[in-house]
Amino acid sequence: MRAARPLILAVLAAYVVTYLAAAFILLDLDVTRWTQDTRTAVVVIGAFIAAFVFLPIVVRREWG
Repeated sequence: MRAARPLILAVLAAYVVTYLAAAFILLDLDVTRWTQDTRTAVVVIGAFIAAFVFLPIVVRREWG
């Protein structure tokens, strides 16, 4: 179970990012106002990269 902990955290992070993106789209939140700040845009892009690029790497390492 100890080896599966990073996998569980990565999956939870992917779900959080996906649901936040869905909330922005469905609730029509003002994303452009939030991404005016460069740091916020970097964090948002980094979250998507972490969720959808590094998640398969973690899965492959855990179950490969």
